[in-house]
Amino acid sequence: MKIVSLTVLHYGREWLEWALRAIYPFVDEMHVFYTPHPSHGHRETRHKCPDSQEELYDIVASFPNSRWHIVRQFWNEGPHRDYAKQACFDSGADMILVVDADEVWDPDDLDDSINEAAGKPGIYKSRIRGNLWKGLGWVCRDELMPDRIVVPGSNEPRYLSGGGFWHFGYAVAVQTVIYKMSIHGHRNEIRPDWTYLYQEWKGPEDTPECGVHPTNGCDSRTGRGFWIPEAFDRKEIEHLVGDHPYFDEELV
Repeated sequence: MKIVSLTVLHYGREWLEWALRAIYPFVDEMHVFYTPHPSHGHRETRHKCPDSQEELYDIVASFPNSRWHIVRQFWNEGPHRDYAKQACFDSGADMILVVDADEVWDPDDLDDSINEAAGKPGIYKSRIRGNLWKGLGWVCRDELMPDRIVVPGSNEPRYLSGGGFWHFGYAVAVQTVIYKMSIHGHRNEIRPDWTYLYQEWKGPEDTPECGVHPTNGCDSRTGRGFWIPEAFDRKEIEHLVGDHPYFDEELV
């Protein structure tokens, strides 16, 4: 069985090495589809991309089984990902592991998920174990399950029972978040006070009742704020990211 990973990339240097390092032992090839312009839904922004092509390429090229692709024609992430999936299928993939630059799998969880999906066509959704917030001392929980394993032959949605991956997209430098929001597909839905909230957040006392998610307010079912940061013991993920420059930082 040939397993390949798929990463759509425009920026994401801060966690890219750790994201790829976690999956490296499990895949035959790591395909990275880089675009020099945003394909997240908006290209027009006055903010400069925090990461250069050279910085990203150097990280990817440090893995011997990596394959670097430059893709220029897409404005939106959906078609960009579809193109990348087809390229992976064309390479002979029997399974595609979809990995963003800010997602880190635990090896045991990934091994279990691959074994669960092996040989059974479908699009597998994996839970997010936690969204690290403003560093590694706080985490936000939700029930979202994005597509993360594709076995060709069926578009049937399936749900992995394993542990899932950690998301570090909001444990990054402020300038990275500002750029991310300026090109985000949901840019027009971002709460008007959210960027200030992210910049100024220092602890639970700075959390509004509606939570800290950039677009979602209160959960319609529970009335609880969507993404309420909880104290997190970073030792739980030390084996994954203990050598990261942010690991001992109180807040990024």
